[in-house]
Amino acid sequence: LRLHYAGGAFSAQSLWVTPAPGAKRTAFTGWRFGMTSDADPGNLRGTIRTLDRTANISLDCNHLTGDRHCAWGVVSQSGWSLVNETGVPCLGADDWWADAEGSMLRNS
Repeated sequence: LRLHYAGGAFSAQSLWVTPAPGAKRTAFTGWRFGMTSDADPGNLRGTIRTLDRTANISLDCNHLTGDRHCAWGVVSQSGWSLVNETGVPCLGADDWWADAEGSMLRNS
């Protein structure tokens, strides 16, 4: 993969990814900032929270309503998928869990 960043605020014109020159041809043709899994026609979708107490239900996230949480898939026929981990704890500089702002998360 080749990452392109033209500088400035992230936008479709400033941040994009293309296949590396000479790379084996695959389904991946590129990605631009702003493209999301829910708009990707090749996304193979994820799972709904539960099938309990459901009748003949569509498993297509585009058609689900109400409280049936539907996760977008991390597999796509387009060769890319976007996972938004905003707000998910991560390891800080000292290898302790930190929140998105860098505050330590420790058991007290």
